[in-house]
Amino acid sequence: MVFGLGLAAGGAGLAGSLATRSLTLFTLGGAVAVGATAAILGQSQRARILGWLFAAASAMGLVLTTTLVAGLPAAWSAYGVLTVGAILLLVAAIHPRLRRPESYREAATVEWSGYGAALVALALAFDAPAHVAGLLAAWGAVLGVASARPGRRAVERRILFWASILCEIVAWWIFMALSDVSMPEAYTLPFAALALLIGLIELRQRPDLSSWTAYGPALIAAFVPTLVIAIRGEASATREVLLLLGGVATVIFGARTRQQAPLVIGTVITVFAALHALTLVGLSWLILIPIGALLIFFGATNESRRRTQQRWRAVTRMR
Repeated sequence: MVFGLGLAAGGAGLAGSLATRSLTLFTLGGAVAVGATAAILGQSQRARILGWLFAAASAMGLVLTTTLVAGLPAAWSAYGVLTVGAILLLVAAIHPRLRRPESYREAATVEWSGYGAALVALALAFDAPAHVAGLLAAWGAVLGVASARPGRRAVERRILFWASILCEIVAWWIFMALSDVSMPEAYTLPFAALALLIGLIELRQRPDLSSWTAYGPALIAAFVPTLVIAIRGEASATREVLLLLGGVATVIFGARTRQQAPLVIGTVITVFAALHALTLVGLSWLILIPIGALLIFFGATNESRRRTQQRWRAVTRMR
């Protein structure tokens, strides 16, 4: 009750202080201090939750007002608001009380205040794509760190990790679009690399995971756009060679690790790339000679270790 009356009085004082810039900044700074004090020293959980919300809203207002007073565009204030969100997530991760099970609601309030600050930051920069990309890249890093908070449930950790990856990918795509990069691989390969990293992490945590789940999305994203370009006849000789080498490397990796997805996808890519390379006019087809020799050598050594029937059974048992 006392805390509610204090907030009401503070709100009335804040409304009356908006007449001058300096007084507004001073009052907003005081509001942040009052809210933080209530959040940290409040006796009841309800008072602490209200304190966190009041401090978060006041901090965002202080950053936005400071930027406007300085004469900067609203898009630049988005970075300050995003910093407020990052600080809130950091507090939720390191504050001893917020790690306790009985403080779950309070910790969730602090975290969701941080997510709300991120949404406000994106709204402030919606008409400036370069700033949106920068904000997404920064927020992706923050989410990646937040996902590693001790005591977090596995489902929440996985959601935050995927959200951080999504932010980084979208930020990269925006940067590439603003730079007028028309090469499809500039958009697909970063996604493929991140998807492969996630697949490796998931496979280490869950050894029974299928290789199609772990590697499939990454390999398809890496190879299919380039293969389509090559089949349409729009690929350079260098792109053809790199596609072929990538397919062969994937075949070897899948065979040696006994993973079905890399073996099958690598074989399909190698066959299509090799057949198309044979139709090219130029010297790029010469790369087929060492590749063929390498595959023959690999097949011969592999055959010496197991018979054809045993290899087939091993393939069918691949994940």
